[in-house]
Amino acid sequence: MLSALSWRQLSLLVGLSILTSILLMADDVLFHLLGSAHYAVFEPVYALVIWLLSLSFWLCRQRWLVLLVLALFATMQVMQFANLAFTGEPLGVSDLQNALLNPEDVSQALKASWRPYIWLVVVVGLPYGALAFLHGVLSPRINTPYFGLAWLLILLIIAAKPIRASYRDLEDFLPGPTRSALHNSMNVFSFFAVKGLQEGASPHATSMHAMVPYTMTPQVASPSARHIWLVVADSLRPDRMSAYGAARNTTPHLQAWMGKLDGVPLQGIAAGVSTAVSLPALINVIREPGQEAWMRDKRHNLFRLANERGYETYWLSSQESKLLTYLGRPFIDHVVTKENRVLGFMQRRDALLADIIEKQMPTDKSFVVFNMRAVHFPYEENYQHDAAFAPPWSTTGQLDHETRMRNTYDNALLHWDGVMNRILQAFAKLEGEKYLIITADHGQLLGEGGRWGHNRLQPEVVEVPLMVFSADADKPHDLIQQSWISHYELGLWIAQRLGVQIDNPNADDTLHFNHGDQLLGDRFVLPIREWPDRIEYHAPVLLSTLRPRQTADR
Repeated sequence: MLSALSWRQLSLLVGLSILTSILLMADDVLFHLLGSAHYAVFEPVYALVIWLLSLSFWLCRQRWLVLLVLALFATMQVMQFANLAFTGEPLGVSDLQNALLNPEDVSQALKASWRPYIWLVVVVGLPYGALAFLHGVLSPRINTPYFGLAWLLILLIIAAKPIRASYRDLEDFLPGPTRSALHNSMNVFSFFAVKGLQEGASPHATSMHAMVPYTMTPQVASPSARHIWLVVADSLRPDRMSAYGAARNTTPHLQAWMGKLDGVPLQGIAAGVSTAVSLPALINVIREPGQEAWMRDKRHNLFRLANERGYETYWLSSQESKLLTYLGRPFIDHVVTKENRVLGFMQRRDALLADIIEKQMPTDKSFVVFNMRAVHFPYEENYQHDAAFAPPWSTTGQLDHETRMRNTYDNALLHWDGVMNRILQAFAKLEGEKYLIITADHGQLLGEGGRWGHNRLQPEVVEVPLMVFSADADKPHDLIQQSWISHYELGLWIAQRLGVQIDNPNADDTLHFNHGDQLLGDRFVLPIREWPDRIEYHAPVLLSTLRPRQTADR
């Protein structure tokens, strides 16, 4: 029994448990010293729990159990600190879901950017290596007391979070910037293990689900527009495009075409901060978050409307076919994805889409959607394959990480501009009233506040370019007169060109929504208020708490 311990044994046990506790919390300190964007503070209650867990490690004398728990912690911490180093924010449930749904993106990002973060090996490897040595090698030689129920305490501490996740909501498991990384990891992985893979994770119904259906009214028997091409380019930021005033000449061809065709650069608001969210909301013309039923039945799907109005429909994508899940595959005549042109995309990337449209030009009426990789991370992989392209901005030498990343982004942007030049050349050859619209699925963080990538409800990710080129047609005055155009409003405008008027009785013309980074289940969405001279970002709101007419003081 513990009461019969000698002072020597007790001192040894206390010393070892304190040492183990320090090592379990040392990764926070190491990350702060070697990295950045980590604001963990000491939490006495959490420290007490860690000490009890550490004490139980030494009392149970079950090395296999201790090493298994340590391996679990180390695995979680590798993912936690990798996400924290790259994005500047703690790992969230949505990050785990996105990683599971997009393993190739994660693999590419790791291959392209592991070198600047090699110090993470020290952050996780040093403390957990020491812990593994203590318990795997030294523990058999150290005379610590045995307490038979210590293993039960270990299991209770590990299981506490998953048990809580079974009856609590996501709000209670959100990562906190001031919490220990291990604390955040235990919260996030526990919720993900219990509910993260469930479609519709929130047990609460939301009033946003009960919206009044939109009405659709055919305007004319045959719409006047003969060709409507929509380009959705991944991760475009307008402030990096010279067409929007950027100092670097990153989009010279787009600027030239603005003079040749009736080109108009406008300010857009993305429907989501990930491709898997933004595309279904845009193509299905959905304003209000949480309308999964409308997304599934394709009631106002643009491909469906185009197909029913006699247009030849195309989906030309340099990305995965899974993005088509809610986009109306039965209504698309021609489909090209990464999977069915594997070798071509490996060799040509987005340029293959230009090759295809040049060889397979529509003749009568067409509705074409290009889903382009464009400037998706890793940025250099979007242009390195092209031997004829000479990147103007250096990516080698004594460059800091931030400069190199932005240079590779701008190089990729310039290369994409060259691909767009070919697509616009093909578009210009078409006869009749025609429109080509360029937007992005979402923007991209480029080091602001130490953050990178997307999947974040940040202005740099929400704000996207929206360019309209037209010929043999009136200028899009209904778009030009607006300060900001959401993807939903763009969908309404395209539907009008297709000859269908969509009316939404739920809409407030000054209130927009970014649907967040998850397609299904409870998640954070971002209400955005439009004013004549600006847009105002409200605080992100969980879908389950969002009212049908979310308003703010005006």
